Amino acid sequence: MTRAPQPPTGPAADRAHATDVGGAADAAGKVGAAESADVAGAVDVASVVDVASAGDVVDAAGVPAAADAADVGGGTGVEDPWYAASDEPALVDLPAVRGLSVSGLGEPGGAEHSAAIEAVYAVAGALGSPGAPLEGRWWVEDTSRPPLEVPRAEWRWHLFIRTAPDVTAEQVEHARDAVRPKLPAAARVQLAEFAEGPSVQVLHHGDYASEPATLARMDAFMAEHGLVPRGLHHEIYLGLGVLTILRQPVTGVAPGEPKA
Repeated sequence: MTRAPQPPTGPAADRAHATDVGGAADAAGKVGAAESADVAGAVDVASVVDVASAGDVVDAAGVPAAADAADVGGGTGVEDPWYAASDEPALVDLPAVRGLSVSGLGEPGGAEHSAAIEAVYAVAGALGSPGAPLEGRWWVEDTSRPPLEVPRAEWRWHLFIRTAPDVTAEQVEHARDAVRPKLPAAARVQLAEFAEGPSVQVLHHGDYASEPATLARMDAFMAEHGLVPRGLHHEIYLGLGVLTILRQPVTGVAPGEPKA
């Protein structure tokens, strides 16, 4: 975590947070404080068990068109634009996604975090869709100091694994019930849907120690194009060696910009 937290603002801020589908409430309180500041920075990939808002639209001169989905995947070599990113920062605007979400509090690799990872993977497996990469969105509520000065025990997170778009809350309930006897944390896994809107993303090669340099390139891209962070820092752990998509929702996108 190296970037200063930026609180989500504006009427669309809630789009950056997973919303319960079918009325299911998240155990951590509605999947995340839409008013909480984000931890816009790096999470130790090794700690994540080796897996590895939309802003208010305002005028911004020189904002590039969101990258075409076919062009974004140069670095990852995958067709699904959600998991596609290039080695250079790019502006994207991806549609809403549906999947399994579990929220919590605690350091990466700690007891609660590890139990949540195990639970969300188990429920995904029971649904028959265990192959999607793990994702994490991070923030802290203490905005009086830099994120790295906040004890890791106070870090908050949403873990997420995409499912097929037609998965229902009833199917998730059955999958939860199947694994809950051995994994009590499965009771916290919910079917959720979220959209981030315009975001800057890049493919990071390497471990946590080298991530600040990648984040600095993202910051330079945002500054060059009149963009500012908003919403939660988002990481997608691809599991293709040490590859992580770093994605930061932004505001400052000019009206009428085409979407990816």
